[in-house]
Amino acid sequence: MTKTDFLAKYSRNTRRLFLTGLDNWRAFIFRKNPRKGPLGLVWSINTECNGRCICCNYWRTGQDSSSRPAELSTKDRLEIIRKIGDAGVWLLSFCKGEPLLSKDLYPLIRKAKERGMLVNISTNGFLLGKHARMLIDSGVDYLTVSVHSHRPEIHDTMTGVAGSFNEIEKGIAAIKSLRLKSTPHITTRCLISRKNDLALEEFIKHWEGKVDDILFKPMSDNEDPCFRIPEDLKFRPNEIPPFRAYFSRVLSRHARLDTPYHRELPNHLLPGHESTAGFLCFAGTFFANMDPWGNIFLCNDPNHPVGNILDKDFMDIWNSKKMMDIRNDLRNSGNCPGCWSDRFHSNICIQTIMFPFRRLKRNSTSV
Repeated sequence: MTKTDFLAKYSRNTRRLFLTGLDNWRAFIFRKNPRKGPLGLVWSINTECNGRCICCNYWRTGQDSSSRPAELSTKDRLEIIRKIGDAGVWLLSFCKGEPLLSKDLYPLIRKAKERGMLVNISTNGFLLGKHARMLIDSGVDYLTVSVHSHRPEIHDTMTGVAGSFNEIEKGIAAIKSLRLKSTPHITTRCLISRKNDLALEEFIKHWEGKVDDILFKPMSDNEDPCFRIPEDLKFRPNEIPPFRAYFSRVLSRHARLDTPYHRELPNHLLPGHESTAGFLCFAGTFFANMDPWGNIFLCNDPNHPVGNILDKDFMDIWNSKKMMDIRNDLRNSGNCPGCWSDRFHSNICIQTIMFPFRRLKRNSTSV
Protein backbone atom coordinates (compact mmCIF):
# COMPACT_ATOMS: atom_id res chain seq x y z
CA MET A 1 0.00 0.00 0.00
CA THR A 2 1.45 3.34 -1.05
CA LYS A 3 1.35 6.41 1.19
CA THR A 4 -1.43 7.82 -0.98
CA ASP A 5 -3.45 4.61 -0.60
CA PHE A 6 -2.82 4.56 3.13
CA LEU A 7 -3.92 8.14 3.64
CA ALA A 8 -7.01 7.64 1.49
CA LYS A 9 -8.00 4.63 3.62
CA TYR A 10 -7.18 5.85 7.13
CA SER A 11 -7.35 9.66 7.07
CA ARG A 12 -10.74 9.76 8.76
CA ASN A 13 -11.60 11.26 12.12
CA THR A 14 -8.02 12.50 12.13
CA ARG A 15 -8.29 14.48 15.36
CA ARG A 16 -9.10 11.36 17.39
CA LEU A 17 -6.56 9.35 15.39
CA PHE A 18 -3.87 11.86 16.34
CA LEU A 19 -4.83 12.30 20.00
CA THR A 20 -5.35 8.61 20.79
CA GLY A 21 -2.36 7.52 18.70
CA LEU A 22 -0.11 10.06 20.40
CA ASP A 23 -1.26 8.96 23.85
CA ASN A 24 -0.70 5.28 22.97
CA TRP A 25 2.78 6.21 21.73
CA ARG A 26 3.52 8.09 24.97
CA ALA A 27 2.35 5.15 27.09
CA PHE A 28 4.44 2.70 25.07
CA ILE A 29 7.65 4.76 24.97
CA PHE A 30 7.66 6.16 28.50
CA ARG A 31 5.90 3.27 30.27
CA LYS A 32 3.18 5.54 31.53
CA ASN A 33 -0.43 4.78 32.31
CA PRO A 34 -2.42 5.66 29.19
CA ARG A 35 -4.90 8.52 29.36
CA LYS A 36 -6.90 7.04 26.52
CA GLY A 37 -7.93 3.61 25.37
CA PRO A 38 -6.36 1.78 22.44
CA LEU A 39 -6.36 3.11 18.91
CA GLY A 40 -8.29 0.03 17.78
CA LEU A 41 -10.55 -2.49 19.48
CA VAL A 42 -11.76 -5.74 17.89
CA TRP A 43 -15.09 -6.95 19.30
CA SER A 44 -16.20 -10.54 18.70
CA ILE A 45 -19.80 -9.45 18.75
CA ASN A 46 -21.53 -12.85 18.72
CA THR A 47 -21.02 -16.60 18.62
CA GLU A 48 -23.36 -17.47 15.76
CA CYS A 49 -21.97 -18.03 12.26
CA ASN A 50 -23.58 -19.07 8.98
CA GLY A 51 -20.26 -20.31 7.59
CA ARG A 52 -18.93 -23.85 7.90
CA CYS A 53 -15.27 -23.10 7.24
CA ILE A 54 -13.05 -26.15 7.24
CA CYS A 55 -10.28 -24.41 9.22
CA CYS A 56 -12.57 -22.96 11.91
CA ASN A 57 -14.56 -24.57 14.70
CA TYR A 58 -16.14 -21.32 15.89
CA TRP A 59 -19.40 -22.08 14.12
CA ARG A 60 -19.58 -25.40 15.95
CA THR A 61 -19.17 -23.76 19.36
CA GLY A 62 -21.85 -21.26 18.40
CA GLN A 63 -24.35 -24.09 17.90
CA ASP A 64 -24.02 -25.29 21.51
CA SER A 65 -25.75 -22.62 23.60
CA SER A 66 -25.67 -24.78 26.74
CA SER A 67 -21.89 -24.39 27.13
CA ARG A 68 -21.71 -20.59 27.11
CA PRO A 69 -23.36 -17.59 28.79
CA ALA A 70 -26.32 -15.92 27.15
CA GLU A 71 -25.45 -13.14 24.75
CA LEU A 72 -25.67 -9.61 26.05
CA SER A 73 -28.75 -7.47 25.65
CA THR A 74 -28.77 -4.56 23.23
CA LYS A 75 -28.84 -2.24 26.24
CA ASP A 76 -25.60 -3.75 27.60
CA ARG A 77 -23.96 -3.61 24.18
CA LEU A 78 -24.85 0.05 23.77
CA GLU A 79 -23.39 0.74 27.22
CA ILE A 80 -20.17 -0.99 26.18
CA ILE A 81 -19.93 1.21 23.11
CA ARG A 82 -20.49 4.29 25.25
CA LYS A 83 -17.62 3.30 27.52
CA ILE A 84 -15.12 2.53 24.78
CA GLY A 85 -16.13 5.68 22.92
CA ASP A 86 -15.52 7.73 26.06
CA ALA A 87 -12.10 6.08 26.33
CA GLY A 88 -11.10 7.54 22.95
CA VAL A 89 -11.03 4.37 20.85
CA TRP A 90 -10.60 5.42 17.21
CA LEU A 91 -11.57 2.24 15.32
CA LEU A 92 -14.10 -0.36 16.49
CA SER A 93 -14.11 -3.57 14.47
CA PHE A 94 -16.99 -6.02 14.74
CA CYS A 95 -15.94 -9.59 13.94
CA LYS A 96 -16.76 -13.26 14.68
CA GLY A 97 -19.06 -15.07 14.72
CA GLU A 98 -20.75 -13.43 11.76
CA PRO A 99 -21.56 -9.79 12.69
CA LEU A 100 -24.27 -9.50 10.04
CA LEU A 101 -26.31 -12.09 11.96
CA SER A 102 -26.61 -9.71 14.93
CA LYS A 103 -30.13 -8.28 14.94
CA ASP A 104 -29.01 -5.11 16.73
CA LEU A 105 -26.03 -4.34 14.51
CA TYR A 106 -27.59 -1.17 13.07
CA PRO A 107 -28.09 0.59 16.44
CA LEU A 108 -24.65 -0.57 17.57
CA ILE A 109 -22.98 0.93 14.51
CA ARG A 110 -24.97 4.15 14.86
CA LYS A 111 -24.02 4.42 18.54
CA ALA A 112 -20.35 3.89 17.71
CA LYS A 113 -20.51 6.61 15.08
CA GLU A 114 -22.24 8.96 17.51
CA ARG A 115 -19.45 8.32 20.03
CA GLY A 116 -16.86 9.40 17.46
CA MET A 117 -15.49 6.03 16.34
CA LEU A 118 -14.82 4.59 12.93
CA VAL A 119 -16.42 1.19 12.33
CA ASN A 120 -15.15 -1.89 10.50
CA ILE A 121 -17.21 -5.01 9.85
CA SER A 122 -15.22 -8.21 9.35
CA THR A 123 -17.57 -10.59 7.54
CA ASN A 124 -17.78 -13.74 5.47
CA GLY A 125 -19.83 -11.65 3.05
CA PHE A 126 -22.72 -14.08 2.58
CA LEU A 127 -25.27 -11.47 3.72
CA LEU A 128 -23.74 -8.32 2.25
CA GLY A 129 -26.44 -8.03 -0.41
CA LYS A 130 -29.26 -8.44 2.12
CA HIS A 131 -27.81 -5.80 4.44
CA ALA A 132 -26.24 -3.44 1.88
CA ARG A 133 -28.66 -0.58 2.52
CA MET A 134 -28.33 -0.94 6.31
CA LEU A 135 -24.54 -0.85 6.12
CA ILE A 136 -24.61 2.30 4.00
CA ASP A 137 -27.25 4.05 6.13
CA SER A 138 -25.52 3.17 9.41
CA GLY A 139 -22.29 4.81 8.26
CA VAL A 140 -19.89 1.85 8.27
CA ASP A 141 -16.39 3.00 7.29
CA TYR A 142 -14.71 -0.32 6.37
CA LEU A 143 -15.73 -3.78 5.26
CA THR A 144 -13.26 -6.66 5.47
CA VAL A 145 -14.60 -9.60 3.47
CA SER A 146 -13.06 -13.08 3.71
CA VAL A 147 -12.58 -14.59 0.25
CA HIS A 148 -10.39 -17.66 -0.21
CA SER A 149 -10.12 -17.92 -3.98
CA HIS A 150 -11.10 -16.35 -7.28
CA ARG A 151 -12.61 -19.71 -8.20
CA PRO A 152 -16.12 -20.26 -6.78
CA GLU A 153 -15.70 -24.00 -6.31
CA ILE A 154 -12.56 -23.59 -4.17
CA HIS A 155 -13.97 -20.77 -2.09
CA ASP A 156 -17.24 -22.64 -1.49
CA THR A 157 -15.32 -25.77 -0.45
CA MET A 158 -13.27 -23.71 2.03
CA THR A 159 -16.36 -22.08 3.56
CA GLY A 160 -18.50 -25.22 3.42
CA VAL A 161 -21.39 -23.25 1.91
CA ALA A 162 -22.42 -23.75 -1.71
CA GLY A 163 -23.04 -20.51 -3.57
CA SER A 164 -21.21 -18.36 -1.00
CA PHE A 165 -18.76 -16.95 -3.57
CA ASN A 166 -21.56 -15.71 -5.81
CA GLU A 167 -23.32 -14.12 -2.82
CA ILE A 168 -20.12 -12.26 -1.94
CA GLU A 169 -19.70 -10.93 -5.47
CA LYS A 170 -23.32 -9.77 -5.61
CA GLY A 171 -23.07 -8.24 -2.14
CA ILE A 172 -19.91 -6.29 -2.91
CA ALA A 173 -21.47 -5.01 -6.14
CA ALA A 174 -24.56 -3.90 -4.18
CA ILE A 175 -22.44 -2.02 -1.64
CA LYS A 176 -20.49 -0.26 -4.41
CA SER A 177 -23.67 0.75 -6.20
CA LEU A 178 -25.01 2.44 -3.05
CA ARG A 179 -21.94 3.96 -1.42
CA LEU A 180 -20.77 7.56 -1.70
CA LYS A 181 -17.14 8.74 -1.82
CA SER A 182 -15.81 5.16 -1.58
CA THR A 183 -17.31 4.61 1.88
CA PRO A 184 -17.30 1.94 3.10
CA HIS A 185 -13.78 0.98 1.98
CA ILE A 186 -13.90 -2.67 0.89
CA THR A 187 -11.02 -5.10 1.50
CA THR A 188 -10.94 -8.75 0.45
CA ARG A 189 -8.84 -10.83 2.84
CA CYS A 190 -7.55 -14.16 1.56
CA LEU A 191 -6.17 -16.99 3.70
CA ILE A 192 -3.22 -18.63 1.94
CA SER A 193 -3.08 -22.41 1.99
CA ARG A 194 -2.06 -25.25 -0.30
CA LYS A 195 -5.45 -24.81 -2.04
CA ASN A 196 -4.65 -21.38 -3.49
CA ASP A 197 -0.96 -20.59 -2.89
CA LEU A 198 0.14 -20.53 -6.52
CA ALA A 199 -2.97 -18.81 -7.88
CA LEU A 200 -2.64 -15.47 -6.08
CA GLU A 201 -1.87 -13.57 -9.29
CA GLU A 202 -5.21 -14.71 -10.69
CA PHE A 203 -6.91 -13.80 -7.39
CA ILE A 204 -5.55 -10.25 -7.64
CA LYS A 205 -6.62 -9.87 -11.28
CA HIS A 206 -10.12 -11.08 -10.43
CA TRP A 207 -10.68 -8.67 -7.54
CA GLU A 208 -8.80 -5.59 -8.76
CA GLY A 209 -11.36 -2.97 -9.65
CA LYS A 210 -14.09 -4.80 -7.73
CA VAL A 211 -12.70 -3.92 -4.29
CA ASP A 212 -10.50 -1.18 -2.87
CA ASP A 213 -7.87 -3.30 -1.18
CA ILE A 214 -6.53 -6.86 -1.09
CA LEU A 215 -4.93 -8.45 1.95
CA PHE A 216 -3.33 -11.88 2.17
CA LYS A 217 -2.98 -13.79 5.41
CA PRO A 218 -1.31 -17.12 6.19
CA MET A 219 -3.61 -19.90 7.28
CA SER A 220 -2.11 -20.88 10.60
CA ASP A 221 -2.90 -22.54 13.89
CA ASN A 222 -2.87 -20.05 16.73
CA GLU A 223 -3.63 -19.76 20.42
CA ASP A 224 -7.37 -19.74 19.79
CA PRO A 225 -8.42 -23.43 19.81
CA CYS A 226 -11.19 -22.68 17.31
CA PHE A 227 -8.68 -22.37 14.46
CA ARG A 228 -6.88 -25.46 13.26
CA ILE A 229 -5.52 -26.15 9.79
CA PRO A 230 -6.65 -29.41 8.13
CA GLU A 231 -3.65 -31.58 7.28
CA ASP A 232 -4.24 -31.39 3.53
CA LEU A 233 -4.00 -27.58 3.65
CA LYS A 234 -0.77 -27.40 5.64
CA PHE A 235 2.43 -26.48 3.82
CA ARG A 236 5.34 -28.92 3.70
CA PRO A 237 8.86 -27.54 4.25
CA ASN A 238 9.87 -28.25 0.64
CA GLU A 239 6.92 -26.17 -0.62
CA ILE A 240 7.99 -22.94 1.06
CA PRO A 241 10.92 -21.96 -1.21
CA PRO A 242 8.89 -22.14 -4.45
CA PHE A 243 6.04 -20.26 -2.83
CA ARG A 244 8.45 -17.62 -1.50
CA ALA A 245 9.87 -17.08 -5.00
CA TYR A 246 6.40 -16.99 -6.56
CA PHE A 247 5.01 -14.58 -3.96
CA SER A 248 8.01 -12.30 -4.37
CA ARG A 249 7.29 -12.08 -8.10
CA VAL A 250 3.63 -11.33 -7.38
CA LEU A 251 4.54 -8.49 -5.01
CA SER A 252 7.04 -7.04 -7.48
CA ARG A 253 4.26 -6.78 -10.06
CA HIS A 254 1.80 -5.16 -7.65
CA ALA A 255 3.40 -2.25 -5.84
CA ARG A 256 0.33 -1.60 -3.68
CA LEU A 257 0.72 -5.07 -2.17
CA ASP A 258 4.50 -4.93 -1.73
CA THR A 259 4.41 -4.05 1.98
CA PRO A 260 6.52 -5.13 4.99
CA TYR A 261 3.52 -7.18 6.13
CA HIS A 262 3.23 -9.16 2.91
CA ARG A 263 7.00 -9.57 2.61
CA GLU A 264 7.02 -11.16 6.06
CA LEU A 265 4.11 -13.49 5.31
CA PRO A 266 6.03 -16.50 3.88
CA ASN A 267 7.90 -16.81 7.17
CA HIS A 268 4.66 -17.78 8.92
CA LEU A 269 3.41 -20.64 6.81
CA LEU A 270 5.22 -23.33 8.81
CA PRO A 271 4.56 -23.62 12.56
CA GLY A 272 7.80 -23.36 14.50
CA HIS A 273 9.65 -21.43 11.79
CA GLU A 274 8.20 -18.01 12.61
CA SER A 275 10.59 -15.16 13.19
CA THR A 276 9.33 -11.74 14.22
CA ALA A 277 12.69 -10.25 15.19
CA GLY A 278 12.55 -6.53 14.59
CA PHE A 279 8.78 -6.31 15.01
CA LEU A 280 7.41 -4.65 18.12
CA CYS A 281 4.24 -5.86 19.84
CA PHE A 282 1.63 -3.20 20.59
CA ALA A 283 -0.99 -5.47 22.14
CA GLY A 284 -2.39 -3.86 25.25
CA THR A 285 -1.32 -0.38 24.18
CA PHE A 286 -2.48 0.41 20.65
CA PHE A 287 -5.12 -2.29 20.35
CA ALA A 288 -7.17 -4.82 22.30
CA ASN A 289 -9.81 -7.51 21.80
CA MET A 290 -13.18 -8.04 23.45
CA ASP A 291 -15.36 -11.16 23.50
CA PRO A 292 -19.19 -11.24 23.15
CA TRP A 293 -19.63 -10.78 26.91
CA GLY A 294 -17.41 -7.72 27.39
CA ASN A 295 -14.23 -9.45 28.57
CA ILE A 296 -11.12 -7.51 27.51
CA PHE A 297 -8.03 -9.27 26.10
CA LEU A 298 -4.72 -7.96 24.80
CA CYS A 299 -4.90 -9.75 21.47
CA ASN A 300 -6.77 -12.86 20.33
CA ASP A 301 -5.89 -15.10 23.29
CA PRO A 302 -9.29 -16.17 24.70
CA ASN A 303 -7.86 -17.62 27.90
CA HIS A 304 -6.47 -14.56 29.70
CA PRO A 305 -9.00 -11.74 30.15
CA VAL A 306 -7.82 -8.64 31.98
CA GLY A 307 -11.27 -7.43 33.06
CA ASN A 308 -14.91 -7.05 32.06
CA ILE A 309 -16.11 -3.71 30.77
CA LEU A 310 -19.60 -4.18 32.22
CA ASP A 311 -18.10 -4.34 35.71
CA LYS A 312 -15.75 -1.36 35.38
CA ASP A 313 -15.04 1.63 33.21
CA PHE A 314 -12.71 0.78 30.36
CA MET A 315 -9.92 3.04 31.62
CA ASP A 316 -9.98 1.36 35.04
CA ILE A 317 -9.23 -1.95 33.31
CA TRP A 318 -6.75 -0.35 30.93
CA ASN A 319 -4.77 1.23 33.79
CA SER A 320 -4.89 -1.73 36.16
CA LYS A 321 -1.70 -3.17 37.63
CA LYS A 322 -2.33 -6.38 35.70
CA MET A 323 -2.34 -4.45 32.42
CA MET A 324 0.79 -2.50 33.28
CA ASP A 325 2.66 -5.70 34.21
CA ILE A 326 1.67 -7.29 30.90
CA ARG A 327 2.69 -4.20 28.91
CA ASN A 328 6.07 -4.13 30.61
CA ASP A 329 6.64 -7.82 29.88
CA LEU A 330 5.92 -7.27 26.20
CA ARG A 331 8.14 -4.20 26.00
CA ASN A 332 10.98 -5.87 27.87
CA SER A 333 10.95 -8.74 25.39
CA GLY A 334 11.70 -6.23 22.62
CA ASN A 335 9.81 -8.11 19.91
CA CYS A 336 6.41 -9.33 18.85
CA PRO A 337 5.91 -12.69 20.62
CA GLY A 338 5.35 -14.50 17.33
CA CYS A 339 1.60 -14.92 17.02
CA TRP A 340 0.20 -14.08 13.60
CA SER A 341 -3.21 -12.51 13.59
CA ASP A 342 -4.92 -9.55 11.99
CA ARG A 343 -3.24 -7.49 14.69
CA PHE A 344 0.18 -8.37 13.29
CA HIS A 345 -0.80 -6.31 10.27
CA SER A 346 -1.72 -3.51 12.70
CA ASN A 347 1.61 -3.96 14.48
CA ILE A 348 3.57 -3.38 11.29
CA CYS A 349 1.48 -0.37 10.23
CA ILE A 350 1.88 1.25 13.65
CA GLN A 351 5.60 0.54 13.78
CA THR A 352 6.18 1.94 10.29
CA ILE A 353 4.34 5.19 11.03
CA MET A 354 4.96 5.89 14.70
CA PHE A 355 8.36 4.26 15.21
CA PRO A 356 10.27 5.05 12.00
CA PHE A 357 13.59 4.84 13.85
CA ARG A 358 12.98 1.12 14.50
CA ARG A 359 13.91 -0.49 11.19
CA LEU A 360 11.78 -3.41 10.16
CA LYS A 361 13.92 -6.48 9.69
CA ARG A 362 13.20 -8.31 6.47
CA ASN A 363 13.51 -11.97 7.29
CA SER A 364 15.29 -14.24 4.83
CA THR A 365 14.46 -17.60 6.35
CA SER A 366 15.42 -20.32 3.91
CA VAL A 367 12.64 -22.79 4.64
